[in-house]
Amino acid sequence: MGIVYIYTDTAGQVNVNPRRVKIITTDNLSTITTAGYLNSEVLSTYTIYPTDVFDIIYSYVQATNTGTYGFFLPTFVNGIVTLSQSGAAGGVVLPTKVNHIATYSNTAGLLTEDAATAINGGNIQAGLSGTAGTLASFPGTASKGSLVVAAVGLGNQKLRSFLILSRLLVMSRWDKRLSLAFQIQQARPLILC
Repeated sequence: MGIVYIYTDTAGQVNVNPRRVKIITTDNLSTITTAGYLNSEVLSTYTIYPTDVFDIIYSYVQATNTGTYGFFLPTFVNGIVTLSQSGAAGGVVLPTKVNHIATYSNTAGLLTEDAATAINGGNIQAGLSGTAGTLASFPGTASKGSLVVAAVGLGNQKLRSFLILSRLLVMSRWDKRLSLAFQIQQARPLILC
């Protein structure tokens, strides 16, 4: 079906820049960011300016009145308009996922999630005093295990030292058999105070 609704000029805001153009379309993100999406049919009815910003609901489903919101900016090359999804400084790339960590995707403060690498210049904390927390790491292959680091209660005592034992456990799987190889060295504690 394509563009269901397009609105370019709000009463009382003619010649106000940037102008906010509103579009609702059944087309998906890939389609609306293709060069020339705002084809001659749209351009023959509406004037698009380089200063316009576009509020677009794409992948719109009329039966449920739902879609995905995006903020887009136009670029003009040889008379062809291309829309690029953008985020204002300090904005958030939508949609987001519940319980996922937000990261900055650019130096202007645009927030996104599920970055390949998230870096923190200091400590990372899981939990609070009286509230348990864990750190978990999963391998690239689904359902193949995990590494979990969790604190154990020590009653009223504080952990004053940390003991590292030089033990290495290597687990590998091949030919549908599980093989364990242990490399145990003499335990050499490392005390951190």
